[in-house]
Amino acid sequence: HPWIASATAHRILPDTLIVEIREHEATAIGMFGEPYLVGADGHPFKRAQLADGDGDGLPVVTGLDRDAYQRDPHRTAATIGAALAALARWRATASRPAIGEVHIGSHGALTLRTYDHGAAIELGQLAAHESDLAGRMRTFDAAWAELTDLERSRARAFYLDARADRVTIAFAKD
Repeated sequence: HPWIASATAHRILPDTLIVEIREHEATAIGMFGEPYLVGADGHPFKRAQLADGDGDGLPVVTGLDRDAYQRDPHRTAATIGAALAALARWRATASRPAIGEVHIGSHGALTLRTYDHGAAIELGQLAAHESDLAGRMRTFDAAWAELTDLERSRARAFYLDARADRVTIAFAKD
């Protein structure tokens, strides 16, 4: 069964059987041509039945294809796991906007998309040192705090400079 991550059984004589089952915990929906439920380790474990509610409320991970996963499942899963760890770091600050999509670019660039307005938050290389990623998130926080509610709703992209504490914001036209 796809939800079963592991199962063990052992017998205690004379008449006891103990079965322990650990289920997968879905943390995202991975788009590998079709949607799959993905665990925190980055490995897909079940094709998502979105109409049945599989994956409700989970972020979608895009940018990686099925062929890449089949060629090197451990590397692809590690990349997804790192992206999900970055998302967890993002979510640790309540004032940040909710994220609906985590996009991993062809060269490992991480882009988050907000639920509300679909604004892209380009955080740079996923392989960057954790303190660099944290610094870019703090730079976003400072810029976000300066925006009015109207400016936040019109923001379409945030480009965070990896070499400096700068952010460029693109807004929708009136």
